[in-house]
Amino acid sequence: MSETESEVTGDDRGLSRALSTSTATKHSESNLVATDYDFWLFDFDGTIVDVEWGYTRSVFDRVGSQLGISFSDDEAEQLWHGLGDPRNTQIQNMGIDPDTFWSVLHEVEDPMARAEATYLHEDAAVLLTELHAANIPIGVVTHCQSFLAQPVVEHLDIGDWFDAFVTCTSELGWKPDPNPVYHAIESLGKDSSTPVTGTGVLAGDAPSDVGAAWNAGLAGLHVERHSPEQRGRCVLGDYRVDSLDVISHQNSIQWWEDTNEYITGVLSYRLELLVFISWVWSDIRDIGIKIIRELRDTWFLNPIWIRLDGHSLCAKWNKLKIALSRCHTQP
Repeated sequence: MSETESEVTGDDRGLSRALSTSTATKHSESNLVATDYDFWLFDFDGTIVDVEWGYTRSVFDRVGSQLGISFSDDEAEQLWHGLGDPRNTQIQNMGIDPDTFWSVLHEVEDPMARAEATYLHEDAAVLLTELHAANIPIGVVTHCQSFLAQPVVEHLDIGDWFDAFVTCTSELGWKPDPNPVYHAIESLGKDSSTPVTGTGVLAGDAPSDVGAAWNAGLAGLHVERHSPEQRGRCVLGDYRVDSLDVISHQNSIQWWEDTNEYITGVLSYRLELLVFISWVWSDIRDIGIKIIRELRDTWFLNPIWIRLDGHSLCAKWNKLKIALSRCHTQP
């Protein structure tokens, strides 16, 4: 969780499109293959990582103690995850000055304690690993401030997963302002001056993430970690998923199809090899038969002893020995 002034003052061109008051729970179905895009951008908190509830509760207890107010579990969860109305609106409705709230929040946060309480979403880890293996550039655009985000990255040892890591600031802008997204695209070595729809995607758990994607000309993917009932609205997007493993599954299907094609090719090759061996053996057998026939016709032995009538040569050799023994015993 971090300061997000843009939720009330920023560029909301994309945000207004991404938000819907509908409470529909059915997500749009789209075939999204991870490797279809040239690069991927991600939000950080709530998308790639999350914090254990015990840490969140303790933070709001300390903030409430300094502000002289008590936060309920629902209020703490909504403010931490950005559920319901914009955070600053909720804070103002509690009779608290937003600037004061964010100042106190950052003061009471313990970067190391937060890092130790942070865990990696398994579905995000799977997708990031697949993208990394496919050599697709990966960037992060987050509202989480550097003094909080970097200890998390170091603690989880995921720094080498990202080719760019951009932290929003008042100077750079806050999502859905596209400027932080442009900065991330440029950090990946891409041209952000004329973004082409279909080349990149931005995935996040907040409406501002989809809004930032659309404002920057990228595809917007909403990861709904909480139900629309909890959020109080539906978040629209080019893609909407409950978990990022849906995307990795689609990509795995493509991998399996490629693997299956390879296995089929190998089996076909082996079958052709067996046919070739059978053909060669047939020729060898035919040549052997011709040789034996030649021997049969030229040897001094009676043809009755060596014939190719289906009997084995061993049987014929035994007959030959019996005949020879009889000749030897005759007076």
